[in-house]
Amino acid sequence: MKIKFLGALGSVTGSCTLLNHRGRYYLVDCGSRQGSAGNIYEPDGRIFRFKPSAIAAVFLTHAHMDHCGRLPSLAKQGFNGPIYCTQATAKLARLALLDAANLPGSQFGTDDVERLRFKCFDDDPRFQFGRPIGIDANLSVSIIRTSHILGAVGFEFQFAEPSSCGSRQRRTIVFSGDLGNNQDHHCYQALLNGRQYPSTHASYIVCESTYGASNRAALFASYPERIAALDRVLADAVAAGAPTTVVFPCFSLQRTQELIIDLHCLLSKRQSGVFAKFASRGDPSANSRQIEVMVDSPLAQKYGQVFAHELRRVRQSGKPYYLNPELPSRLGLTNDACLDLLDRLFGVRGATQMFDHYSLSYEQSWGRMQAPPLQIIIAGSGMCTGGRVVGHLRRLLPVPSCTVVLTGYQGEGTPGAELMKRARDSSSPINVADWGMRNSQVKARIVEISGFYSGHADCAGLLDYLFHKDSEHEFSAVKRVFLNHGEQSAREGLERAIQIRASERRCDDRVIEGVELPHPVGSWFDLINDRWVREWHPVVEPPEEAFAIVMNLLALVEATIGTPAGMNANSSAQSSLVEELRAMKAILQQIRGEFSRIVS
Repeated sequence: MKIKFLGALGSVTGSCTLLNHRGRYYLVDCGSRQGSAGNIYEPDGRIFRFKPSAIAAVFLTHAHMDHCGRLPSLAKQGFNGPIYCTQATAKLARLALLDAANLPGSQFGTDDVERLRFKCFDDDPRFQFGRPIGIDANLSVSIIRTSHILGAVGFEFQFAEPSSCGSRQRRTIVFSGDLGNNQDHHCYQALLNGRQYPSTHASYIVCESTYGASNRAALFASYPERIAALDRVLADAVAAGAPTTVVFPCFSLQRTQELIIDLHCLLSKRQSGVFAKFASRGDPSANSRQIEVMVDSPLAQKYGQVFAHELRRVRQSGKPYYLNPELPSRLGLTNDACLDLLDRLFGVRGATQMFDHYSLSYEQSWGRMQAPPLQIIIAGSGMCTGGRVVGHLRRLLPVPSCTVVLTGYQGEGTPGAELMKRARDSSSPINVADWGMRNSQVKARIVEISGFYSGHADCAGLLDYLFHKDSEHEFSAVKRVFLNHGEQSAREGLERAIQIRASERRCDDRVIEGVELPHPVGSWFDLINDRWVREWHPVVEPPEEAFAIVMNLLALVEATIGTPAGMNANSSAQSSLVEELRAMKAILQQIRGEFSRIVS
């Protein structure tokens, strides 16, 4: 097997990796790039650096657009193979892509989405996480739960091929996918059970690095601290005067559902400081339903129905596929009562639900004659780049009694990033021209609690995933860890952290022999012979890719010769240059042969 890294190298979007096993080509993820769901293009203007019709299948880790957003374009360009994933991912991805197809400027339509053929591993009632599933001759895959979002998994490919010395070797390469924070012994986030670890025989690991250079404070990994922080935000909003509105710009997938659960945990028991604030000022409605939670996102309601169904599912062992085992006790409910409550919270039992101390609605309520003492609005998008939250912010940012609460990552250059500046420094000037207002008009209080809701493991969590041994069996050494899905600084930070940890040689750690930061215009890596190879695969790679490889080789040779070391190269360096030139010659001969074949 050979592997080529195509996306999310030095960035956190556009995840895409190409595999070659015995002449058949597979993708792990096919995501869109930063900017919008419709941004499907490579930096050089091409849609794909490979021929979609040559792809046998796609393995999809989860339903975020930066991992699935180019699948409709892939089908539009000729791909007609299966997309392997979980049931939850198939349902969520289809909803996300249908929504994206209707956005202005989308490069694909609903027909392209409907063309996608999802093949779900867990359609088989015998499915188990970690059990190999045959894909092709001498190729199988195991599924590892990552707890990033509902249905998110990593893939562990086991394969066998003849090596250069003639023997048949078995190897395993693991794709982490995006890793969440919950662990089986510490499921502090709201909904999902713990992430799983690579097997004992992993030879290579491709690992995400989103927060590879940073660690969060311990308080962010505490359920009580998170609920207390949310309580303080609401109590402070009420203290500013009633009626008041709290707006949560929120990602419709996972973050909205987690926030709904946390708000219910806080408000259902009447232990929130909000009620104390109402009572202290003698509010006559202190004993009535004075809090209204409005989820202004049709897509979030559709997602919620998937959550309600999937969180009910159990495996043959009786264990849940995804449900956090600590959730029922946090709610003070039996398991069955907890699942019934999720149906109510996620819109399955109707768009409006009345609880003892608050109401929850998926419908807008602008027709009311009098606003409730506290209205909580949850609306997308999480970075304030579009969606219904934009209208709410235009209306409420000039209102001093309004509070805006940021709960997630805010990409550079987004409106949410401007609001984050004000959250961290209340006097900071911000650019809100896109919303038709001036900096001086922003009177609302802006706060952030994003550390509590991050869906990505930090550096310590990533090291735990890579080094932890979860079995008494003997562990093989990991030959190399490839770092993707991270800004360059995050990849470099995680690389240093892995090297330091590996050098300590802790007795209970997995052995890791090396770390790689693949380059965006890179080569194939031969997983059997453990080396980078300069090759062009005309079956799957267009001529433009061959020229890109050759130009990259020329730049490497030029850079080497142009250095003092290159001018006085020893025999080893000269041999390396000769090898690069031979690779270049072979690719040029391939191009000439392919051109001759087309002409004839």
